[in-house]
Amino acid sequence: MTLIIAVATGDGLVLAGDSRTTQSLVDKPWRVLSDFTHKVFEIGRCAVATSGWAFLESRNVAAHMSDFEQQFDPQGKNPETLATELSVYFEALLDSHIRAGIDPAPGPGVIVLSLYVAGYNNGVGELWEILLPGTPINRRFTTETGGALWQGQIDVVGRLIKGIDPALGQRVESDPQLSAALTSLQTSIDGLEYTLNLQLMNIQDAIDFSVLLIRTTMDVQRLTNGTTADPGVFPGVGGPIEIALVTAKNGFEWVQRTSLLAERPSGQAERL
Repeated sequence: MTLIIAVATGDGLVLAGDSRTTQSLVDKPWRVLSDFTHKVFEIGRCAVATSGWAFLESRNVAAHMSDFEQQFDPQGKNPETLATELSVYFEALLDSHIRAGIDPAPGPGVIVLSLYVAGYNNGVGELWEILLPGTPINRRFTTETGGALWQGQIDVVGRLIKGIDPALGQRVESDPQLSAALTSLQTSIDGLEYTLNLQLMNIQDAIDFSVLLIRTTMDVQRLTNGTTADPGVFPGVGGPIEIALVTAKNGFEWVQRTSLLAERPSGQAERL
């Protein structure tokens, strides 16, 4: 489980993500497998963030991203080219993983791996989205428009920004009357969404916004036990928050990145 955030402002692009990997065994509860999983990466002058399946062909996504980086030539490449090559690369890994019987094929329209690509093309910062399997890459926002994206466990983000849990539509879709009522209320629901002046944010504000969404999700998950309709939801967002920045002047920069330590005090998983 994961939460990644991508923000485009007039000053630059920010990608952020938590560091928790969880595992579910048959007829067993979820467990924290690691709180030191890299989900934000440097590829050339671009930043990439991932969410979804943590392992493909019995290797973690960070290992596959390292392999991709070694064979990727950034010379003359723009964010769209990188997004295209990442899509092809990880689509092939997904196909191989499923053909090997490691995990069953996802149902129609089900996304099991999401990637964001942040980089500059001709002086304009671009945020590209990759949803796998099978969805074409899509340029979502630029530094000229501003915008934010999130993927993973987004229920807290949805409640905070949109004013409603994204799962509500799924909960009522089997009841035609409730579904119709929700549709009729959509304009009113849309009016609950906070207005975000993302294009006007400076870089520090964009970083603060990203950390707000991830840290709030961590704390809500830690201090609650799910909802009354779905109790016992496992706290799948945790560990240190990693943050990358991409600007026209400096290209890729780490704002916050975990480093290897010889020994950590017991219980302090989030020490950087």
